[in-house]
Formats: sequence, structure tokens, C-alpha cells
Amino acid sequence: MSETVTKEFYTIGQVVDLLKGSFSDVTISKIRFLEDEGLIKPERTAGGYRKFREDDVKRLKSILKLQKDQYLPLSVIKRNMHLINAGIDKTSANRKDLEEAFYLEEPKKISVSDAIKKVRVNKKQIDELVSISIIDSNGKQEITELDLEVLSIAKSLSKFGIEPRHLKMYDNFADKESLLIYQIVAPHAKNKKRLEENVSDLKRILKKLKTVLLKRALLEQFDENT
Repeated sequence: MSETVTKEFYTIGQVVDLLKGSFSDVTISKIRFLEDEGLIKPERTAGGYRKFREDDVKRLKSILKLQKDQYLPLSVIKRNMHLINAGIDKTSANRKDLEEAFYLEEPKKISVSDAIKKVRVNKKQIDELVSISIIDSNGKQEITELDLEVLSIAKSLSKFGIEPRHLKMYDNFADKESLLIYQIVAPHAKNKKRLEENVSDLKRILKKLKTVLLKRALLEQFDENT
């Protein structure tokens, strides 16, 4: 085992050397870019130099592998960092079968200006949702069609006095629920029939659970406040 592998910290140059064997296009500039995008957060020495722990290197490997093997854009990887941080190797599953089972397709992009016209909102309303990561413009003045749906729903909810900040709890819950579902279905990705059955059952049961829990919570609220 080389000396660098046994170190507690690695310099950015040493990290490049460690990863070059598997990812020939990795460079110091690319690692700095991933840091600027918030995908990795190496510590700094007193002199301001980056120092990478073993977990930072593992996280980098996962990100680069998703880019290389699954051709995932950084915006998608960024949205699913909770999977990487949880130690799940998303490439171990058959992504195509998982997407088909959930009826998922890579969402089309739409410019922010077109979104404003379609939903009839102003730029400030979009910026507010972007600022709390409910939708993601990816710094390119465009959003996905899924984000367009979220924008439309947020507008409808605003009529009831529900503000964008209130939506964050639903976004956080969706992240946690997606992690749970992924952990359950991913091991069966190679068995398409079983995967589709599991997904169908999960969606039905979880929908029923959320409905029942909300009904119970509302009844408790009325009992306590009336």
C-alpha cells in the first residue's frame, strides 16, 4: 500500500493521483469545480490549502462514477446527494428499469421566461423557490418541467396563504421517502417483474398511509383547538 493511502488527509494533487486510474479525465480544476458546486466540502489547512479525508475521496468516486457510467448531469447528482451520503451506490441498480417502474423520464427543460408566461408568476416568485432549493434553475435561467409543475402548485397554494417556506417540509419528506423506496426496490432492479410489483404496491400503500396519517392529525388538531 502506498504512503498516500495511509495518510489521514490528502492534498488535491494526491486525490487526482488516486482517482486517475479509474477516471482518466479527472483534474485539479474539475475537483475545484465540484467543490464550487457544493458537491464536496474538503477541509482547509491554516494556510488555506484543501485537505481531503477518506470520505471526501469516496464521495468524489461516487460522483465521478455516476457521471461516467450513468451520464447523469450534475444537477441530478446534486439533488440525490443524500443517496451518496447514505453510502448507496446508485450505479449498482439497473437505472432504466427503475425509471420505467416509477414511470420516470428525464424531464425536459424550459426557460425561466417561458415558465413565467405559462404559470403567470413573476421572477421574484421563482427566485424565492430557487433560494430555498424547492426548484433548481441550475444557474442557467432554465428549469425542468417537473419544477414547472411545482411552481404551478406553489402558486395555487399561495391562495390559501401557504408560502414557499412552508413547502420545504414536503421537499425534505420527499427526499427521505425517496431514499427509503430506493433502498427497498434497488436490490430487485434486475428482476423487472418483481421490481414493478414492488413499486406498484409501495406507491399504493404509502399513499394510503399518508392519507390516514393526515386525517388522524387533522382530527387531533380540531380536538385540541375546538
